Amino acid sequence: MKPMKKVLQVERAIAIRAFDQLRQSKECTPYLISYYNNIFEQQTVKIFNFSLLPNPFEKIPILSSFKEWSRKTTEKVACFFWVRYWRLYRSYREEIFTLEMFNYATQLLQNNDNDALFHSAEIEFMKWSEKQLTHFAGAFVSSMWTGSIANSFNRIPKAETLRQLAITAIAIRRYEIQHNQLPSKLEQLVPDYLSTVPIDPMSGQPLRYGFGYSGQMLLYSIGCDGVDDHGDPSPPRGQTFSKNIVSGKDWVWPTPVFKRR
Repeated sequence: MKPMKKVLQVERAIAIRAFDQLRQSKECTPYLISYYNNIFEQQTVKIFNFSLLPNPFEKIPILSSFKEWSRKTTEKVACFFWVRYWRLYRSYREEIFTLEMFNYATQLLQNNDNDALFHSAEIEFMKWSEKQLTHFAGAFVSSMWTGSIANSFNRIPKAETLRQLAITAIAIRRYEIQHNQLPSKLEQLVPDYLSTVPIDPMSGQPLRYGFGYSGQMLLYSIGCDGVDDHGDPSPPRGQTFSKNIVSGKDWVWPTPVFKRR
């Protein structure tokens, strides 16, 4: 899908810029420190271990204060060196890994050029990225881009589907105004109103079009499940009803004023 490829190219450029900023900008230091504290708070190596001291000694104020001071000092020193270690070495490894993720996602799109196969591409990407992250623990920047890429496999096809539905609905309305009736099939919109028959990104086939029992126009995509439910806008089992078009079994374009004449 061309829109998906363009999005990946833009996000890839943003990722490269983000790594440069994290390495060079002092304003990003608190962000790195915050990440260190959240991830390694329970793993900080204690220089002074008082666990073997008898309980009465632990209650001595000076020893208790010294223990707290040593803990805080150790964490500050460890954090200081970790930030520099990440900027000078680990950030480059993470950047290479992140670019590999974008390249792999782009390769999946090239291998599965059919729009209907984006589901399998998303699943394959998640399996690959999870496997790679197990060998690259603590890649906090890369893990964020993993979620962004995975969401793109879902977000972009939905947006493109809604765009195709909107364009087609406008063309149908223009046809109705000029001919005083709705077209009986989408092919009648070509070439005066559309250059080609609109394709459903969810299936790789033309959008579904017909008429309901009351004579209303029925224009829809088969949705994420890839199953044609004959224009059923109800939510899948276990989900609550929503006014959002893409929440139904089929993604039906709302047409309360379009009636066959």
